[in-house]
Amino acid sequence: MVFMYINKSLKILSVKGKNFMSSGSCGKVYSKTDEQIIKTYFKETADLCKLNDDVFSIIKDIKSPNLIEIYDVYTSFIHYYKYLRGKTEFKVDAYAAKYYQGTEKNVLRDSKEYLLENMYGLEQLVHELSNSAILVGDLSRENTIFTESNMVIVDPDLFSHSVLSFKENQEENIIAYLDYIAFLFIDELIKEENNYNRDYSKLKKQIFLESIRIRKKIIGSDKSIVDEFSKVLRFHKSPMEFFTKGE
Repeated sequence: MVFMYINKSLKILSVKGKNFMSSGSCGKVYSKTDEQIIKTYFKETADLCKLNDDVFSIIKDIKSPNLIEIYDVYTSFIHYYKYLRGKTEFKVDAYAAKYYQGTEKNVLRDSKEYLLENMYGLEQLVHELSNSAILVGDLSRENTIFTESNMVIVDPDLFSHSVLSFKENQEENIIAYLDYIAFLFIDELIKEENNYNRDYSKLKKQIFLESIRIRKKIIGSDKSIVDEFSKVLRFHKSPMEFFTKGE
């Protein structure tokens, strides 16, 4: 197991003695301080599943409350030696980032204000990433932390440089973003199905259909996603109230 990493400024990062927080399919997360975490990748994790150094150089300058703030990226000493000799690019094996304190939120049943405010910020983020030729990937509830104020994307590992045209890249990112919002709702329904033995099949289908309807209005236009959601929820306190109207 690798305990120490190095960055381009020759700063050393060590996870030895750090508190283990969580583990996923690609790596582990440790707490460095009360305000900072360290993510390390497993040795066998494919490069495609790791944060790309070039992508990091772009997203580190994006100041959004809805995207994790990554302080710096690090590589193993073996990879650093190869990088110095010009045998490989700088491979990210670990990074240090801001720690976010999560809280319990239910974006389907809670008041719509939290959702809509964050959808505005997320939409601005998606546009900024599109303008930087970044294709977003793996947007999911699992990779999101809900703080008291913000929905924060905390795992940009699968963000990548896009080879698509600007228009195509923007459309792909908008579709990924709309699917992300729909799945946030559906994840809440799945929790309730499992906890209370309920069947929300029809409701899940309705959420998908509403997402597709909004997608058709947005793609190819200059309409705002959050504006369309605001119109849909105008006379409802929460998304759940809208989807269950008439029942």
